[in-house]
Amino acid sequence: MAKAKVIWTKQLGSSADDFSWGIAANNSGNVYITGGTKGDLAGSNAGGVDAWVAKLDSDGNQQWSEQLGTSADELSWGVAVDASGNIYATDHTLGGLTGSNTGGWDAWVAKLSEV
Repeated sequence: MAKAKVIWTKQLGSSADDFSWGIAANNSGNVYITGGTKGDLAGSNAGGVDAWVAKLDSDGNQQWSEQLGTSADELSWGVAVDASGNIYATDHTLGGLTGSNTGGWDAWVAKLSEV
């Protein structure tokens, strides 16, 4: 049986619990990951679990990260990138990422671009 060869490994973390649930890659080999954090993984924690998205280059070097949150919980399990380089993250929130929460878990989607 053939074995896989580890090319690189990258560990991201804060002083609190951090999770990664989604991954996407573009044609240049850049990797986009998303998840949740109870800490200051990609910015200041807004309270509860915040969603986050990060970009790694083809060598595993972190290029940027963004943290999205409210005083309630936000989760992000899905991430995708389009041919123009736009990044999309999605999942659900107990807060009001784009205004008011309508009760219980609300779905959300965010579009991010390279700056």
